Amino acid sequence: MIERRTFLSMLTATATALVLPGCATPRTYEPVEPVTLTKGPYLLILDATTASLRFETREDLPVQIQIIGPEGIVHGTARRRAEHVGLPWGMEISGNPLDEEGEHVLHEIVLTDLTPGATYRWRLQASPDVVKSGRFRAPPSPTSSTVVAFIADTMYPSSAGVAAMLASHEPEVVVHGGDIQYRTNPADTWNGFFLAMEPLLALGPYQACFGNHELDEPEEAEYYFDRLWAGQGASSTPRYHAIPWGPLLLLCLDSETSDLGDPQSPQVAWAHQTLAEAREKGLHPVLFFHRPTYTLSKYGPRNLNARQVVHDLATTYDCPAVLAGHVHGYERFEVDGIVYLIDGGGGALLTNLEERRDEIEDARPGEPDLRQVAHRSFGGTILRVDDGTLRIERYELDGTLTDQVDITL
Repeated sequence: MIERRTFLSMLTATATALVLPGCATPRTYEPVEPVTLTKGPYLLILDATTASLRFETREDLPVQIQIIGPEGIVHGTARRRAEHVGLPWGMEISGNPLDEEGEHVLHEIVLTDLTPGATYRWRLQASPDVVKSGRFRAPPSPTSSTVVAFIADTMYPSSAGVAAMLASHEPEVVVHGGDIQYRTNPADTWNGFFLAMEPLLALGPYQACFGNHELDEPEEAEYYFDRLWAGQGASSTPRYHAIPWGPLLLLCLDSETSDLGDPQSPQVAWAHQTLAEAREKGLHPVLFFHRPTYTLSKYGPRNLNARQVVHDLATTYDCPAVLAGHVHGYERFEVDGIVYLIDGGGGALLTNLEERRDEIEDARPGEPDLRQVAHRSFGGTILRVDDGTLRIERYELDGTLTDQVDITL
């Protein structure tokens, strides 16, 4: 539980008051100088009792924030870090707000000692006309039911519709499977991504895996992904991390810049240790990463080392499911009792899901028969955990349920 001193220490010295529940109503702020809100607010889980609320502005000025939890109401401002972003993103022809070169200011409040499963609400006012608000649940206990959303390969303009569809299921946490924006699409921007994801960002934490399109330009990972998602899961690298969430451990791997195919690599060693500790606590790990190890599309693996490493992790630690993106559509494989789900339907141009079927059959006879379902469509995935069952549901952009599988935990 957050004590008065602890909760106040989350904010800078400009925090104004802690008001006991029921003794005050939310304030309306009139900032001295309005700021341009460019990204967020969004929330990351750092560990089982710690979260980070972040947003970006162009001006290095304080922004008033209100956080309401079971311990009371806090008013204050976040700590700020100004950095030069040297990679502009987007073109004037796009309908999305451009990412401009220059100074960008990342605001952050770290919330510690969260009450497991408790609901917190946040509100900020960037200007008289711009007010943002949302809620999040602190990581729930291992006995709790929960809802998790998975989205990947988000591209303008369809990603906003997929996000809104997934938000209608009210997930408590979102995992992005990588390829957040595409340099090849002049309408994509990172500012536009955060705008499109607002329905999901307002519901809870938004964790992210690292995708190959986070490397469209040499500086992109540094200026955008690493800067914005640093510290997620309390990891020393934002590119692989894990968070406990109810009965699950949500573990994001890096299939792009860390050697997932080397069983002796630091990432794989970290995964073994993290998964072993999770199983000792009775958690059920679900693995997430960008580039799939099973698919019949053109993205079918030619180097099978990563497949073997991932499968060894999944079987050793009794992982019920492995989720990936990269393929712009939906496929579900079942291998040795493990569900391999590929869903890169977050908005990028759709992929031919049969392109390498014959080649794969020739190289590894019978492998195509492992695929249970395929849909060439935009959409996203919902994971529901309740009463010892993990139910995985795939929804298309229009909300149609096209696949469902139940796994006993």
